[in-house]
Amino acid sequence: MADDVKKKILIVDDSDLDREILKVILEGMCEIEEATDAFEALENVCSPDSDIDGIMLDVQMPGLDGFGFLRIARLLNINIPIVLITAEATRENVAKAAQSGVISFISKPFHRESVQARMNSVLKNMAPGAGASAGGNAGGGGNSAASDEDELADLVKTLEDIMKSYFKARKMNDKRYKNVEAVAEVLFGELIRKGKAEGITEEDIPYLAKAAYFCDLGLMIIPDEQAYAEDPLKVGGWQEKMVYKNHTTVGAQIVSLSTSPACSKFVEACADMCQNHHERVDGKGYPRSIGPSDFSLNAQVCGMAYDLVVLVEKKQAEGGSVEDAIAEMERTSGNYGLEVFDALGSCHSRIVAAFR
Repeated sequence: MADDVKKKILIVDDSDLDREILKVILEGMCEIEEATDAFEALENVCSPDSDIDGIMLDVQMPGLDGFGFLRIARLLNINIPIVLITAEATRENVAKAAQSGVISFISKPFHRESVQARMNSVLKNMAPGAGASAGGNAGGGGNSAASDEDELADLVKTLEDIMKSYFKARKMNDKRYKNVEAVAEVLFGELIRKGKAEGITEEDIPYLAKAAYFCDLGLMIIPDEQAYAEDPLKVGGWQEKMVYKNHTTVGAQIVSLSTSPACSKFVEACADMCQNHHERVDGKGYPRSIGPSDFSLNAQVCGMAYDLVVLVEKKQAEGGSVEDAIAEMERTSGNYGLEVFDALGSCHSRIVAAFR
């Protein structure tokens, strides 16, 4: 009898028309749920209550595209069969999809008989009860008996696993972000010592510093040749620049997949740092060019820590030192508030010691 139960398919496509066409074509073959973008889809499949058996995923979507979804799904250990929807079934796209575990393709424009035949085969080969939950659920809220500390530790470990998997695949390490975490910890401590960190306590420092470690989580959607260029904003045309700037929003959205109340303070701080660590007090940052009223202290500390670490890397490559980078950082203006610059100026030795 279990085999008679209709499978539930999640259609992920930003086009209302295309989703409606697929619903008509698949009527009677399976149950349908819809997602208008990749993040809505991730929220669905990361939910502990998700009963999705398979996904039909469009490649071309704004923000996070289909391949970005596949990369995150793989890192989160989401084991759900995926059929890719594409208007360009190029050899490159097929190879990328195969590496990500895609089980089939459907081409645009849709042809009823072709789609039905392809999906009929997919549905028949789907294991009964294949509505697999995400093994690396970033949503928290799993075991209600777990303590708040355990839930937060689980979320941090999931995010760390994502970062480490990303770097391992590129034969890189996370030294840059370990240094960002260490510098942020020193800066937050100095701000508290000076009475310039309203609402932040000593107990908050470890999770705020760890949040800074994840500031570039959204880089996984950016091609490597751009993500790690000396100046990523000078790579490609305006579309590539816009996609790069959007990595901050993507990082914030990945972190925000967690809806656990036990993790809410960490998630709020981490999402803010992901979204805004490239902003500037003078409004000349990105992606939103916000001003000082919207540029939180958390994001300013993360931004300064990140910029200082990148500057140290550059100086050391040129034969310079951490002290040289700090001196150059202190000569800049308009990037961060005076209280953050003041904190940097009064903890040089601890900043130097923080670098690994």
